[in-house]
Amino acid sequence: MQNSRYVADVHHLRLMSLLNELVREKGNKGAARVLGIDRRTVAASVRSGVLSGRAREALERVLVEGNGTSESRARRDHEELRRRLEAFEEEMRGTVEAVRGDVQTLGKEHARTTRLVERLIRHVGVARDGGSDALTPGGRVRRGTVIESRREHPELVTREPAQDDEEVYGDAWPLVNEWRTLEVRREVGTKLDRARTRERIMKLEIEMIDEQDLTLPPASSPMHPSERESHLGWRRRALDDLSRERTWLEMLGRVQRVLTLGLWRE
Repeated sequence: MQNSRYVADVHHLRLMSLLNELVREKGNKGAARVLGIDRRTVAASVRSGVLSGRAREALERVLVEGNGTSESRARRDHEELRRRLEAFEEEMRGTVEAVRGDVQTLGKEHARTTRLVERLIRHVGVARDGGSDALTPGGRVRRGTVIESRREHPELVTREPAQDDEEVYGDAWPLVNEWRTLEVRREVGTKLDRARTRERIMKLEIEMIDEQDLTLPPASSPMHPSERESHLGWRRRALDDLSRERTWLEMLGRVQRVLTLGLWRE
């Protein structure tokens, strides 16, 4: 019984605190407007500290809804701030992703430009003639002999080997060398062997175009940058088909081995 009375007293004090806050902020008239009661009732309640039934109901409604009080405004401000922060974070995430994409693109373009310049330098040729430190354009000294490069476009991959392949292609030379080796073996071996060979050739071609900026036969001039995605696109689709074919043939081979083993045991 005593606990119930204590709770009632606390609730009354909370309602009176709310009423006094409304009066301080808005005056008797403004508080009455928020509560929907007569301003004289508001004044009498503040003066006496006693709440009529109607005043109590109005204050309880405002307490639940939080309308018109500094507490409710603080909640609204907090919610608005939270929404703005979420929107800002989303915008920043988009900006960071865009910048990251731009940086990656610039990095790739810089790497391509560097590779092209290095390839052109190798193509022009820089030689040290004998014991002299003079640089000689147009060739490269190997054991006292200058090897002239006659290639108009060093970024073109040729099927035929040349004496200066390793110098012209630089870091891409292992890819070009393996690609040439596999090209002549494209139709050699079983169906599975041929599928694996064609799959590897396609992977090499994608890497040579995408990572080394090389142009593959039968082209006679370097591809334009706008053509790269087209050349890569059909090769990537072809690679998917070749990978599925190779997987199917490997599975078929395993099934055939199991069946053969079963027949041999019988």
